[in-house]
Amino acid sequence: MAIELQERLTPIIRNLSFQTFKTSFHIWIKLPERLESDILVNYLLENNIIVPNGRDFLVDNLQKGENFIRIALSAEKSIDKIEKALIEIVNSIDYNKNHR
Repeated sequence: MAIELQERLTPIIRNLSFQTFKTSFHIWIKLPERLESDILVNYLLENNIIVPNGRDFLVDNLQKGENFIRIALSAEKSIDKIEKALIEIVNSIDYNKNHR
């Protein structure tokens, strides 16, 4: 099931740097260097999209997670809503990358 979700959803983020794992319901998105994850996470939250900062999942070397966000594919039951949120995330990354 995780692979099927990934295959359906990753084309939306194909122009971004991301990492998936075959058995995981998460996608890790690497943000552009100039875009701080806290800024994007807060921007998305204002638009009712909740994504955690990659830093929240590290035990040490918290800076390593600074430029990542983690998308939980199982947080929403509607795949259409996940697709819509991913499109908004891509648009938000593009917008914030170009306006910072």
